[in-house]
Amino acid sequence: MTGPAEAFKALGELMSAARREKGVGLDVMARDTKIRKVVLEALEEGRTADLPPEIFVVGFIRSYGGRLGVDPEPWVRRYEELRRRTESASSPQPPQRTFPARAAWAVGGLAAAAAVTGTLWYLVASGRVHLWEPESPRPAPSAQAPAEIPAAQPPEASPPRGGASGAGQPAEEVAQ
Repeated sequence: MTGPAEAFKALGELMSAARREKGVGLDVMARDTKIRKVVLEALEEGRTADLPPEIFVVGFIRSYGGRLGVDPEPWVRRYEELRRRTESASSPQPPQRTFPARAAWAVGGLAAAAAVTGTLWYLVASGRVHLWEPESPRPAPSAQAPAEIPAAQPPEASPPRGGASGAGQPAEEVAQ
């Protein structure tokens, strides 16, 4: 069985052979696909360390096949399979610890209860709220009719204030 490096190199050689068969140079491929030549070289030579993240490489493979008029999906599937195989074999990931949702709700509830308790303590300690004193009884409404409120008087007429007709002069003098 071949190792991952050889498998990536075999995929790159397959792609390179298809390109040469179509008579397309690497410079033309780089120009038409807008993929840098160094990236295309790394892809064809199977140098995975020189490639960008997988999502970009998959797009590059599709562009490469599309430019050649070849269905790129077999190449994409093979690349993804090789990538999964090398990632799972090279570095087994330790299980990630997650914070359970139930614990998050419990911590949030405790924080809210502490905030309410602290606010209540502050209000009682500062004398703004009296929890233990009974309310004073309110006086009962009297049976007497309310006193009448005197009607408002209209405002007194005031002399006109300045203007184009003669500021500061009585109205009779202005009319003459």
